[in-house]
Amino acid sequence: MRRQIVSGPLSVAALLALSACADAPTAPATAASAAPAAARAVSITTTDLAATDYGKPFNPRGVSGSGIIVGAAVNAEQTNFRAFRWDRGELTDLGALGPGPGYSQAVAVNSAGDIAGYSQAADGNLHAIRWHDGVMTDLGTLAGGFSIASAINARGDIVGWSGTTGFPFGPPHAFVWRDGVMTPLAMPDGGIGSLASGINAAGDIVGWSFGTVYLHTAMIWRDGVPTTLAGLGDVNSEAVAINARGDIAGWRVVPGIIGEHAFFWHDGVVTDLGTLGGPFSFPTAINARGEVVGTNLTADGRQHAFYWKDGVMIDLTPDETFGVAQGINDAGEIVGSIGGGGATHGVIWTVR
Repeated sequence: MRRQIVSGPLSVAALLALSACADAPTAPATAASAAPAAARAVSITTTDLAATDYGKPFNPRGVSGSGIIVGAAVNAEQTNFRAFRWDRGELTDLGALGPGPGYSQAVAVNSAGDIAGYSQAADGNLHAIRWHDGVMTDLGTLAGGFSIASAINARGDIVGWSGTTGFPFGPPHAFVWRDGVMTPLAMPDGGIGSLASGINAAGDIVGWSFGTVYLHTAMIWRDGVPTTLAGLGDVNSEAVAINARGDIAGWRVVPGIIGEHAFFWHDGVVTDLGTLGGPFSFPTAINARGEVVGTNLTADGRQHAFYWKDGVMIDLTPDETFGVAQGINDAGEIVGSIGGGGATHGVIWTVR
């Protein structure tokens, strides 16, 4: 375990970029992500999760309110990556659909301990999976060869995307799985494919579609109706995660700037999160308090994990070669991976 103390806002370059974005005439709905007037000291504690029964690095993807962590780890035979559940230092192999040491990945866990992910099936394709009380359920596909689960909400609804008919699998199509039934989400006008990446307790779903105009268009589905996310402008964009009050984290191409920036969206107002000095930032998760985590490039070209709150982006991995934050719970516990030299391992960050 190690601790770093940070005083005040951390990325001058990022804050300058945010101010520039706020002044851009092409994005009137964008709010500047200004730093608080009174800087505060922030304490970041990093706890290493590499010491497990596997004894191998692993990649955490999600964390529940009670601290259960899920992701992928090298299996005991060191032959493949397998979905895992980590609870109070105990790492459990969740298994896989296919025979032998098949590949599997857990991506999200809810407050009840239900887990969403995907696994290599017997036919070699990936299928969306739900784990409940240790029992693995194949969610099937939308008539295509594969399906991927990306998120799960408190009542156990799972979203993701699936192949459809066509060669070899047809364009991917967003789905919601509820009470044992996988249902395709309505395609927006002009869309030829879609992906769902987040769902909240109310059943609001976010993701993106692609069609003839933009490669990616951020979307929200409410009551099954798809709507383009307002305020992002005529640029490529994706909505990645949504919390209980409807705040959305995503990314978009910023007009006048080379690169993509993470954003925070609320009621049509878009706040650009900026970067840690480089051209890119991508969010992975948002919690009920509106705290966003993800990864981005620094000015010297390294990929670092970030934590964003109230207009301030903090580098969680200033001393690392590589870092990515993958999940955050409502208590502010963050999970992800750090590493260098080709080796990575899982960590928990606590920000106070």
